[in-house]
Amino acid sequence: MSVMQRIVYAILKAIIQFFRHLFYPRQFITGRASLQLTRPTVVVSNHPNTLIDALVAAGVVSDPLFMLANAGLFKSPIAARMFSFLFCIPVERPQDVQGRPLNNEASFARCYAHLQAGNHLFIAPEGGSEKDRRLRPLRTGTARIALGAEAACGFEAGVQILPIGLTYQEPDKGGSTLAIQAGTPLRAKDWEALYLQDASLAYRDLTNAIDRQLRQLLTDAPDKEMDAVLAVLEGISQAGSLPAPEAVFQTSRQLLARLQEMRTADWTYYHRLTEGALSYSSQLNKYQLTPPGMTLPKGSPVRWVIRAIPWFVPWGAGWLLFVVPLSVVRYLLNKISVDPGYNATVKWVGALFVLPVWVGLLGWMLVHVMSAWACIAAMVVVIGLGYVYAVWRPAQRILAAQWHGYWFSRRHPAQWSALQAEERRVWQLYQEWNQWESKK
Repeated sequence: MSVMQRIVYAILKAIIQFFRHLFYPRQFITGRASLQLTRPTVVVSNHPNTLIDALVAAGVVSDPLFMLANAGLFKSPIAARMFSFLFCIPVERPQDVQGRPLNNEASFARCYAHLQAGNHLFIAPEGGSEKDRRLRPLRTGTARIALGAEAACGFEAGVQILPIGLTYQEPDKGGSTLAIQAGTPLRAKDWEALYLQDASLAYRDLTNAIDRQLRQLLTDAPDKEMDAVLAVLEGISQAGSLPAPEAVFQTSRQLLARLQEMRTADWTYYHRLTEGALSYSSQLNKYQLTPPGMTLPKGSPVRWVIRAIPWFVPWGAGWLLFVVPLSVVRYLLNKISVDPGYNATVKWVGALFVLPVWVGLLGWMLVHVMSAWACIAAMVVVIGLGYVYAVWRPAQRILAAQWHGYWFSRRHPAQWSALQAEERRVWQLYQEWNQWESKK
């Protein structure tokens, strides 16, 4: 990397870190020691959130990452130079070549040279991106690049593969939980003997090893149905509270493990739970309720308001100050009509352009009505209130859901009682089976 590239990378990384904390204020990272890259590394992750996955990975590792990008982005000479400067290496896909055989030899050679020089890559080995909490079959390209780089220099390059599991509670919603789990690096050299014996077998075996680690690092529901049941149980177990992000992730993993055990050991019982959970979820959607809204705080609504005032005032001020740029970003998202999987990407990119303009406009207006030092102090307060708004959004959403639940319970007491009874039945089914299993 050139000096200019390193400067640009450092600036972009700082911006990415800032946006990651704004968009996912409830996050935690484990395996930090593995994120300190001391040898050439291919960083891999699951791929539920399009470009955001690569940005999150680049933000948490110690050194710059180059990324494999679709060759279609490099068709124009100007675009090719821009993306190459912005740390991208082109890789052809079937949709990029219009029927001719794929030719990634030059790209792979560039990856080999990049790793042999002690640099690092990011690859999403699933290929495409889907929002499901499910790891899809991995392609062998990561193993081919890592072992190819090692074989080109007699397995002395020291290349390793670092799996990172990314679990988003809701990928395209700001304020949701993000778990970043770094695994144990896999040394490509450990597959040297198998590679010299049968390269294709070594590719598959190394890919399987990556797959096993990634599944241990994220919430990996085997199908959409179980993921939907898991979401219902997660909502019930949190009971309108806001537990620590680590607790949210661990609870999800425990619930998922129990569901998988239940489906294997007693399909009939699992089917009963699934029917109950999906029926309950359908009823919530029908009345536009959410699981947090089904657990109302103790005391009268007046007490809720009094308790909420200390944090709602600064949160509301932050909302008032930034409602205009946020509305612009939402408007652009609706106008662009992109695939839903790119919602978070569009929000990040939109905010990257809109927020600085808005903050600059506020500063320009303030500088005309107050002294320089007062203007600086006011802008610090403005930015601080914006940060408060972003960080406290999860609590605000729970409170809003509970208010909606409260008014629904007053207007439709019969439906409210029926929903609560259905929620209790679903949770009781899960708890009873859990207790039976623990007694075996």
